[in-house]
Amino acid sequence: MTKKRLTILALSCWLVLAARPAGADSYGTELPFTAGTGGRASALGLAATSITGGPSLQHFNPASLAHAQYKSFEFYRTTFFDSKSMYHTLSYTHPMMNYGTLGISVLRLDVGGIEERNAYNILLSDDLKNSQSRVLLGYATSLQSFLSAGINLKIDNQTFGGYSGTGIGADLGFLLTKSFADPWIFETVRGGLTIQNLIEPSVKLDRDDVADPMNIALGLSADARAGDLGFISSVDLINPRYSPFRARFGQEFSYQNMFFFRAGLDGSTPTFGVGASYRNASLSYAYRDEDLGSNHRISVAIRFGASLDDKRARARTELEAELDQMITSKMSELESSQVLNTLRKADSLFTAGEYEDAMGEYELALLWDTNNENARARIEECRYQADLGRGRSLIVSGKYLEALYYLRQALRRVPGDPDATSLLDECNQRIQADEDRAAMIDRMLKRAIDLYAARRFVEALAGFQEIRKLDADNGLAAEYEQKARVNIDNLKQALIVEADGLARRGDAAAALTALEKALRYDPDDAELTARIESLRREQRDAAVARAKRVSRTRDTAAAQPQVTLQRPVDPAVLEPKYKTGMRHFNEGDFDAAIRYFTEVWSAAPGFHNVKELLTKAHLFTGMKLYSEGRYDDAIRAWELALTVDPDNVKASRYL
Repeated sequence: MTKKRLTILALSCWLVLAARPAGADSYGTELPFTAGTGGRASALGLAATSITGGPSLQHFNPASLAHAQYKSFEFYRTTFFDSKSMYHTLSYTHPMMNYGTLGISVLRLDVGGIEERNAYNILLSDDLKNSQSRVLLGYATSLQSFLSAGINLKIDNQTFGGYSGTGIGADLGFLLTKSFADPWIFETVRGGLTIQNLIEPSVKLDRDDVADPMNIALGLSADARAGDLGFISSVDLINPRYSPFRARFGQEFSYQNMFFFRAGLDGSTPTFGVGASYRNASLSYAYRDEDLGSNHRISVAIRFGASLDDKRARARTELEAELDQMITSKMSELESSQVLNTLRKADSLFTAGEYEDAMGEYELALLWDTNNENARARIEECRYQADLGRGRSLIVSGKYLEALYYLRQALRRVPGDPDATSLLDECNQRIQADEDRAAMIDRMLKRAIDLYAARRFVEALAGFQEIRKLDADNGLAAEYEQKARVNIDNLKQALIVEADGLARRGDAAAALTALEKALRYDPDDAELTARIESLRREQRDAAVARAKRVSRTRDTAAAQPQVTLQRPVDPAVLEPKYKTGMRHFNEGDFDAAIRYFTEVWSAAPGFHNVKELLTKAHLFTGMKLYSEGRYDDAIRAWELALTVDPDNVKASRYL
């Protein structure tokens, strides 16, 4: 027998022995990598197809990579049968924010002490070495919130004596995950499917290729917790192409996620193990007792950096802050634009002498910017200029009685104003200079009585008072002055009674109108002025009250799941919708953002920052609609903002 044939015979014998740790009934048809990786999985009887939580689990199911939270390394080592058969692995996972997870594992078996003999059975060497290595290049991602998929590209290499060969294969894996927001028994249930060697790696050392056969594994695991105690149960069903079907079972008990006890059954082989975890490091030990001997398996895992959830939360918070700043800036720009345009229009009307219309525009500017002192000052100036202009016009037309009324109003607004004082003096001088004082008083009396007949009692009262100043003994003026006072008081009281009735019926707007009419009869009534201001506040708060009632109704329904049969919402279902809403928000498509945010907010009002973003989207939309003159639509948008945030000051002010 040639040296070459002896070497190949030794290799064949070694392959039979090396495969047996994978299972006593494998008949030597599987490579030694079926021994798996990781002390945790080994202690669980290798029932790890649906388990997550460590870099080495890439070997059992590449889809497990999608659940990796940290960048982490894991080193694993054991010996088979004697100290000259050393099996060790090194695994690393690299989760990415938005592009899945990368993983790499290197598995290697080194066997020494193999005798090499020639055809005459003469020992040529007592330390012929054999090594087998496998490199797994993995990638996994979440296809849905509940489904992840992964793939391993595997590169096998074997050297024996002077021979070597390389083969390439691939694994495909899937992992289904279901978490329960309100668990009864299990917090999480997982189901895994792995097709190992979907593409079978084949290594050729001399003449024949030796392939690692396809292996299909189906796994199911469940997590439960009771206080500080945790439980994980797993079961795998393994169907190799050329070996018998077998089942694997594993059970893990943990205390405070720091101390672990594990047991399992790999076919007919029992396994045991313990583990400990502290901060970013963990240690796992496993023991197996097989037909060919027992062995001890140990692994050390180290993780570093922030978790993927923490990174995503930080990125989400930063994005939320950017979006919040963006919308606040845009809203500020719109508000500034509205204020600027309104002030320009008001200034134009003011310059043209249209003080009443200008005053309305300045009041509108104050609604957009309550601290705009320029608009506030201009409103008073408009009122003054309007009274002054009317007084001047009435002097020109010879209506001195009415002119005196408006000029005195102007002086009330700007005490000591030289223009109003000058016009008032001019009016009095014209009255004094009239050739026929009695005729002048008669004309003034006739005009005041006409105003009285026209039910313009306030102006008529001012006229009668002016006549009494010129002729204190004028009995007719005194009589009509008293009548005017009685009519003013009656009309004011009637309007107040009407306002009370309207308020009781809930018509705050009509009640406010009635009180404002009443105030015209007695502008100095401080009590009536205070009541009007109070009713105005009530009217502004009416939309807030409606929104609060809607909110309370919704919250009451949410608080009674036994009645509404509302099921707990899985955050993983809301996350993609929230992210889509944020994307639309960032792109300025607020209508689309509102649709997604509303769906998330309706299911979980406290989810991330959805309440604030949805409120601001409604506010901004309302401002855009207002600027386009679509006032009814703007009102609806701001009422929706109050539905989300009933205490929002801006929405109330805009309404």
